[in-house]
Amino acid sequence: MKNTEGLPDRYSWFEEQIAGHHPSVIKNGKREIGILKKRNCNKLRKPKQDAKRGDCEENLYQQLDNLCRHVVNTPSEHHSKDDHFLLQLANTSPRFYGTEKLVVDDEEHEFIILEDVTCTFKQPAILDIKMGKVTYDPLANEEKRRKESAKYLPQTKLGFRLLGYRVHVNDQVQVRDKEWGKGFDENVYEGLTEFFKAGREDNQEILMSFLEQLQKIQKWFEQQRVFHFYASSLLFLYETDITLPHNIRIYMIDFSHVFPANGELDENYLFGLNNLIRFVKEIISREFK
Repeated sequence: MKNTEGLPDRYSWFEEQIAGHHPSVIKNGKREIGILKKRNCNKLRKPKQDAKRGDCEENLYQQLDNLCRHVVNTPSEHHSKDDHFLLQLANTSPRFYGTEKLVVDDEEHEFIILEDVTCTFKQPAILDIKMGKVTYDPLANEEKRRKESAKYLPQTKLGFRLLGYRVHVNDQVQVRDKEWGKGFDENVYEGLTEFFKAGREDNQEILMSFLEQLQKIQKWFEQQRVFHFYASSLLFLYETDITLPHNIRIYMIDFSHVFPANGELDENYLFGLNNLIRFVKEIISREFK
């Protein structure tokens, strides 16, 4: 990850990246373009995906950013119900700073500039969970549907998948990748517990805070009928340095497959969220009874 050959000056690969396109993967003789981090900067450059997927993600982030700027100068009584839901989404996702084109490996690529949500941590613990019983969107062809469905068969019963984690402890980094996540059947209790215990022994506050934040997201999904999210993730973070506050956060990320809800609840995402909350409650019950 530290090989900066082929990158713009002062840029490096973002070392805390867990999932998504990764420069260690070579396809058709070219390495994938991962997330970039500029030196002494609290923003990330995420590769904008091709065609509709990239535009979808950029447009949603732009919509959230425009709304946040608008509400500052608008009385609350002028905000619509959808505005209220979108503001809650904006508060649960990384901040957007526009787009930028950079030359990587002698080719120009477009990047979405986002807040680095790990930058306030000294030793972060980070877990990426892909949400939804179905991870392909309504426009996916039959081949894409088969490919996505075959990645992790228990996803249809769980409604989510552990993509991996990175935990910093005592200047060491413990890493688990997507193959680790695929190793669990419908009972992912052990995988979740491993992450929650990996960084700190005083993890009761961590679990209780994660549960509270998950329940807020659950309440949001039980009410909002603006968007349906496919192949989107929840990013869990907490501080492992015992001299610092826990700094427990959950972010919604990855918006390249977001579709209008047309007045319908996002049952696909909600199914996985309900099951994830059930597992966290079970961990709390077992660990602190």
